[in-house]
Amino acid sequence: MKKESLIKRLVAVFFAAVLLVCVFQCFALAADSESGISFSYKDYTYEIDGGKAIITGVDEDISGIIEIPSSIKALGSQLDVAEIGKEAFKNCCFISEVTVPQSVKAVGEAAFEGCAALRKVVFLSDSVTLESGVFSGCVKLESVRLPENLQSVPERAFYGCKSLESIKLPESTASVGALAFSASSLMEISLPDTLASIGEKAFSESALEEIRIPDGVKTIEKETFFSCPLKVVSLPKSLAEIKDSAFANSLLSCVVIPDSVVFIGEKAFANCRLTSVIMNTLPETVEENAFSGNGNGIGRLVFYGHDTANENAVEAYAEKNSFVFSPISCNHSAQSFAIIPKVEADCVSDGHQKGIYRFECTDYVSGGEPIRTTGHRMVTDPDIDATCSSFGIAGRKHCTVCGFEDGERRQTPKKPHTPETVIAKKATFSSNGMKNSVCSVCGSVISRTVIPMVDTVYISHSEFVYDGKRKTPSVIVKDSSGKTLKKGVDYTLTYSKGRKQTGKYSVTVALKGESHSGKKVLFFRILPASPSKLNVSLKNGTLAASWSKAKGADGYRVYLFRENSFVKSIDTSKTSVSFNKLSKGAKYKVVVRSYKKLKKEKLLSTYSASKTVLTTPAVPVIKSAKSSKGAVTLKWKEQKYVSGYTVYVSKNPDSGFEKLATVKGNENTSFSAKKGLKKGKTYYFRIRAYKKAKGLRVVRSEQGKTVAVTVK
Repeated sequence: MKKESLIKRLVAVFFAAVLLVCVFQCFALAADSESGISFSYKDYTYEIDGGKAIITGVDEDISGIIEIPSSIKALGSQLDVAEIGKEAFKNCCFISEVTVPQSVKAVGEAAFEGCAALRKVVFLSDSVTLESGVFSGCVKLESVRLPENLQSVPERAFYGCKSLESIKLPESTASVGALAFSASSLMEISLPDTLASIGEKAFSESALEEIRIPDGVKTIEKETFFSCPLKVVSLPKSLAEIKDSAFANSLLSCVVIPDSVVFIGEKAFANCRLTSVIMNTLPETVEENAFSGNGNGIGRLVFYGHDTANENAVEAYAEKNSFVFSPISCNHSAQSFAIIPKVEADCVSDGHQKGIYRFECTDYVSGGEPIRTTGHRMVTDPDIDATCSSFGIAGRKHCTVCGFEDGERRQTPKKPHTPETVIAKKATFSSNGMKNSVCSVCGSVISRTVIPMVDTVYISHSEFVYDGKRKTPSVIVKDSSGKTLKKGVDYTLTYSKGRKQTGKYSVTVALKGESHSGKKVLFFRILPASPSKLNVSLKNGTLAASWSKAKGADGYRVYLFRENSFVKSIDTSKTSVSFNKLSKGAKYKVVVRSYKKLKKEKLLSTYSASKTVLTTPAVPVIKSAKSSKGAVTLKWKEQKYVSGYTVYVSKNPDSGFEKLATVKGNENTSFSAKKGLKKGKTYYFRIRAYKKAKGLRVVRSEQGKTVAVTVK
């Protein structure tokens, strides 16, 4: 016993070990399969990559001020949201502000492109990588708080941002990509000293009027400031190249070219308003038309340089291109000079005319004449009435020149809003709408109300039976709040033509009114009439079925079931059919449907009433008949489907058989008889199979072959 117990324990330990290995393998497979999984949660679509979550898309109805989640619970664990994928928020038209959490370290290409209502973006992380076109086309973007350790402003980052007027680049920024601020309204930008490169067209067609390019930048690329209203530019001592059309079509009136510049490209300063160019030495290469279109069209562009042998090249270039040359008397380099723009005098301070100033000599080469102050010119303003968006002002005085205010002012309270209802978005079958209460005076949104989507649309009858009459089922339409919409007011119904003959028909539900929009098509069918008067009969092992002709039918589909299991079906244009090769002792059920031929299918009616018949069982075959200890045991072959067997006994081989026992169930194929049997006597046995079903007459087989057994 101890040995057997030990063996059992060893077997149990073995199977437990195998089970643990399988479990660990399953866990490993599950872990390996996490990457690449995509799923949606709340307003966002995510993809799992390396145990991190990436936002790949958002719900099209997301709106307002949003804070991107820093983590989500998925696959049984908490995952950091580490990245905003390519085009994830592209063309999201309703978001106004976005806060990017500290967990996000990368924002993909065109992630927020075309977000037409986006006004403000805040990055909470200091280290984020931005890809090209990240905010391109955000026409209302006004404020961006960039990551403090941002290395690069990518290509087309703020292209076409028509409301972006100023931005501060972090001190870590080393490059500004091509077209980064092109076609924007950028008027003010501070470039850090770490900046080393600026891409082509980076500020083209922007609104910049003044720019200081830091030391470290060696090249001004093609069309970098093309068509800017640029008036003042400070070029660095590190600059070596100014490429084609770099400052073309700007408003520059004076420029100081550093001694380090060796190349000026074609039309680099073309069509500006230049009247003064200061350079000590002529660059090695000055392409054709570099300064064309300046000097007000009459050759009044003046090149300032030293009147020495080394600077004769500047003078020669000026004369060759019909420009004026003016010598600089001191020996200071071009970096000592700066263009001081004209400053108008105001009411309290003097101004001065535009001039070229030498810092080391503390004087003007030209211009700089003072403009004297004029003093305030005060007037009393009429009272300003209050509105719903601003307070009123009474008793105000101001200077007509500078706007300086003086005197006793008092504030009058705001007026209440004047509300009117504006449908911002209509409700549809798939999304909610939005109804706003908006002040008709100032346009402020006073309140917002959701218009529930229409999520319940059903037809009163999806099926009719052909009777030759037109069918017009009613339609129930409800919104997600449970409100039943009114026909003719909130929606209209359009039915298919005809609707009398057997076939498929449609009804189109079209939402209407100022609050709803959209269409939905429902379908209903007119079925042929079901067959009637179904009769079935059995003769010589053949099941015959017949029925009456059904209205609107082209044919009939007859289904045969054996013991409630489907056997076969037959399509026929006749009103009768027969089935052969039936199983012995089985229950067969027949049911019929009529059909109408359509273009690509057959339209079936409902089922007729069913009819059931029982086939005659086969004659049982006795396998063995034995006697022992005063009893007789009979065994016979099992018959499929039958309900049971009846055992008969007689003392005479040819007559006098009486029922001995009933054995229920086709699988019970043996019986032992003892009662009433005498030892030494010979008895004769026969067996019949029977089949019965509820509501039907019992069907029995013929009696089987007689077997004789002498009781021992």
